[in-house]
Amino acid sequence: DGGQDLLDRLPAFQRPLYESVFRAADEAFVAGRVAASTKKREAQYANWCACVRPLGVGPLLQETPFHHRVRCLTGFGSLTRSGYFGKGKQVQSRTVSTAITAIGKTFALAHGINPTKTPGSDKLLPRLQEMLTGWGKQDPVTTKKLPVEVNIPELLVREGLCQTAAQQAKAIGDHTLVAWYYLLCNGEYITKEYGAIDTQTEQFKAKDVMFFRHNAQGCLYQVPRRANDA
Repeated sequence: DGGQDLLDRLPAFQRPLYESVFRAADEAFVAGRVAASTKKREAQYANWCACVRPLGVGPLLQETPFHHRVRCLTGFGSLTRSGYFGKGKQVQSRTVSTAITAIGKTFALAHGINPTKTPGSDKLLPRLQEMLTGWGKQDPVTTKKLPVEVNIPELLVREGLCQTAAQQAKAIGDHTLVAWYYLLCNGEYITKEYGAIDTQTEQFKAKDVMFFRHNAQGCLYQVPRRANDA
């Protein structure tokens, strides 16, 4: 990452200080990333590398002529559009835009320059933008859907907990809650300290999911992770 050769230049008495500040900066960088976004960006970059490798082009495009860069980027966009990196089914223009944005951020993190953008601007290269605009005109009209809020699965669970609830209602509530928090891995707003204003979204992990039940005395307790279905 360029840090080791800098540390080698330091006298022994200063090295521990700089090692600690560099480590703290790296930890803050990792904490600032959203795991799902990072995973998707890495997947898109792997697709990009697979696209340019046969062409003999370096994946970071540092020494690639401009016209070759544009040709590679538009080719990557077209491959993504065709579904080549997915299930073989054509995807919409916004999916292609997301893929290009992902590899652009990878470029920027690697050497500070994003070759997908016009220099000195946040806009995509004109060729890329016009390509996406053309595909956007061909795409079907987007159907907006309302998001399902957390109160929906919680309502189903409450209905399943009613004394008069049928077994089907109980099963629906249980499975909906599992799907919501576990399978979908939706995130929650967290804070580092009590009363803090700043929040960030972190995805749930398997270790965050816990199940509870009532004992013979009617007290709620956490089911051990190794408990069987009985």
